[in-house]
Amino acid sequence: MSVAYIQKDICRTILTRGKRSDFDDHYNDDRDSKQVKNDFCKLTECPEYLDQVSQLVLKHRGKQVPLKIFGGLPLEIGILDDTVLFGREEMQEAWSRLYLQQQVKMAVLGFVDNIPSLALGLQCIVLACSNGSVYVYDNEELHLFAKSLKDLFTDVLPSPPIKSYAYGQFTEPESEEEYLNILQEQGLSKIDESTRVFVESKEKEFCELIDFLGNL
Repeated sequence: MSVAYIQKDICRTILTRGKRSDFDDHYNDDRDSKQVKNDFCKLTECPEYLDQVSQLVLKHRGKQVPLKIFGGLPLEIGILDDTVLFGREEMQEAWSRLYLQQQVKMAVLGFVDNIPSLALGLQCIVLACSNGSVYVYDNEELHLFAKSLKDLFTDVLPSPPIKSYAYGQFTEPESEEEYLNILQEQGLSKIDESTRVFVESKEKEFCELIDFLGNL
């Protein structure tokens, strides 16, 4: 048997193994994706709903699920510390209290990188809501993407079209009286008064400083 024949046979074996490995990887990814979808689609609303979501997130953490609702980009299952907001535990409270008209609870489902509607390199965070809905967070806005996890994972487009909620849009005071009451509750009215007294006591020094700077 010639050396050339042996070399050709070795190359053929390597290529065959490579193709088989690629096929196996694709098969495993597809199987994982289907399992993730099936598990999340089985969830129904109940008092332990978000706890169940979080348990499944830990079970499937790191797995990717391509979804048409995100233009075919993969949703990577993960917790808050897997996202660009790692360590920002206060965001959980913000999502729950400072975006929607009614307070809700949120659990991180995962994230999607480089959605076409966003600037290249940005990441959006996918959140499961205690009312069953699914929201996407980016740049201080929450976007309603699906009415349920089943709709999300079966690529049901939202109807009516996606709704967006800006940070604090439902927490702004409706009147000056409400605004003053909030300040008073936070002790800010006293701070404002003490600041006024301080400024008045230093008025002469401020005027002299302004005159000095004006003569430079």
